[in-house]
Amino acid sequence: MKNTVFTALIVVSVVGMVIAHFHYQNRVNTIAKEAISQASVDTHSQEKTTKAEPDSEAIEIGGWLGDFLDSQDDDSAHIVFFGSSSIENENGKSWPELVMEQIKNEAASPAIDYEVISVGSDTTSDQLLEEGFAEKIAASEPDVLVLESLTLNDNGNLVASDSIAHLSAFIDAVSEQIPGIEIILVPTNPIGPATVYPGQIDVLNEQAPSLPVTYVDHWDAWPAEEEMAAYVESGRPTSEGHELWASAFSQFFIGE
Repeated sequence: MKNTVFTALIVVSVVGMVIAHFHYQNRVNTIAKEAISQASVDTHSQEKTTKAEPDSEAIEIGGWLGDFLDSQDDDSAHIVFFGSSSIENENGKSWPELVMEQIKNEAASPAIDYEVISVGSDTTSDQLLEEGFAEKIAASEPDVLVLESLTLNDNGNLVASDSIAHLSAFIDAVSEQIPGIEIILVPTNPIGPATVYPGQIDVLNEQAPSLPVTYVDHWDAWPAEEEMAAYVESGRPTSEGHELWASAFSQFFIGE
């Protein structure tokens, strides 16, 4: 009888151990699966957070152009620089090129392109409309027009008041063909010692506030007349002059 009871106890103990082992193993497996599942969720969450982080190297454009882009539906703009041979440089990069190169180098995201349209050194402001330059600008579909005043081209050909009248008519024609366009007007570069030309620029400075444009006078950035030789040759900017003009305009345009 004792042997029977003893044998039964052994059987019960073995069965209990087997049941306990299977229960323990099942619990371990469950914990392992939960740990793996949680790790997967954490990893996925971390990846999403990383992708959402902004690019720390992206640089916001400041100045006038930054404000303009902020007012648009997207960070894109087409800019046209229009003027005389003072916006060209046969020996290097012109000031419009230098300005746009700086934007390209410093801004990470906006899609900004540009075009330079020059009328050379002979076309005067009274010829702009009859030669179809308003239509040519409109065909480029710019968002922003940077317009050089052509004052040096007009010098000796038109009196200052007539230059302003023709410039105003041209601005109105462009604005009519491209509703909503932003126009920035800049005076032609200084040329050193002169008599009539500075007076023409003075008239432009006086009348510009009455025009539907943003006027940017860069003359204060240029050196004194006796130091102008390195910056202007035959009335047009040298490479040093283009660099100076680009720097002065960039302070307004992109805050640099």
